[in-house]
Amino acid sequence: MAVCRYFSFINEFNYFEKEGSAFSWGLISWGLDGFVKKDTIISYSCQHYSLEAVAVKTSFDPWVNKSNDNEESFDVEIKLVPKSKEFKTLLSELKKINANLNKYSLEDTPVTFFQNKVAKVMENPFYLPAERGLQSIFSLGKSPNFSDSLFNQFAKIDSINKNFKKATEIEPLNLFYKNERGSSLFKSKKHGFINLSNAATGYQSAIPIVLTIKYYSDIRKKKKTFIVEEPEQNLFPKAQYELVKFFTEDINSMHTLLITTHSPYILTSLNNLMYAYQTGQDSETESNKIIEKKYWLDPNEVSSYMLLPDGTCENILNRSDDGTILIKAEKIDAISRQLNRDFDKLIDLEISK
Repeated sequence: MAVCRYFSFINEFNYFEKEGSAFSWGLISWGLDGFVKKDTIISYSCQHYSLEAVAVKTSFDPWVNKSNDNEESFDVEIKLVPKSKEFKTLLSELKKINANLNKYSLEDTPVTFFQNKVAKVMENPFYLPAERGLQSIFSLGKSPNFSDSLFNQFAKIDSINKNFKKATEIEPLNLFYKNERGSSLFKSKKHGFINLSNAATGYQSAIPIVLTIKYYSDIRKKKKTFIVEEPEQNLFPKAQYELVKFFTEDINSMHTLLITTHSPYILTSLNNLMYAYQTGQDSETESNKIIEKKYWLDPNEVSSYMLLPDGTCENILNRSDDGTILIKAEKIDAISRQLNRDFDKLIDLEISK
């Protein structure tokens, strides 16, 4: 989804005068090119445009690093259909800028066009990768172990962190953070400020998420889409619940959030907040005593899908006969049933002796 929402990747400019589509470059930037096969089709639609990306056979291989020299290479061509007036105007202005070029060129398009024109219609989502914790323990220098895109995300996170020079509350962890002379520091009730690189890995993973959202909410005051990989990383279940409540309070007001998770605690946390919203429609005061209203989550604003082994997705948002809407969290916790069955069999074996 992130690639489909980058304006630079959904236009047919000639990237750095190399062959290959802009969309292909987007997939390569995020390490997704290896998943493109001959039957690959990617469809995406939003209020401004829809697109369909289709794999096509290519005779060159400057884009894809294949482990097998005999493996086929595929470019990805897109069909873009503008929908909104704002997006149609944006494309029209881009064509005027590139009127003297055979193809759109990112290098020849002024940065001001993206800053002043594109950002008013759409803005690149902010991606918080699973490796975000590494930003807290490695100095930001070019590393051969990081892709350019991952390195750039670390740089963006580092730049955001530097805006918090005064002690800032990290509500989900009951901590405070500040950036002092480029160093990330945190403190709890038990100690003063210490370097974040010495903190638990759960802190290193969660604090960049909180700061990034606060930056766009409180400093930039700008609507944003956040894509967060595995927000539960190295966090105790209670902290996962508090992090989800932070998401709901902050995201509800202006942002969009997409998370990928393997944690049933994240899903059950969402269920609690969704159910509080639903019970609160008839019992507002009583529901508010259990879960504060600022954390309630409208289930009609939630989508939840489970990725299946065959590459398709299953909708796991269930609407019961009484109209209650909840996520089928047990779908990703099937292993618990298997563990319980095995344990019961062992107990039966012990008893039978």
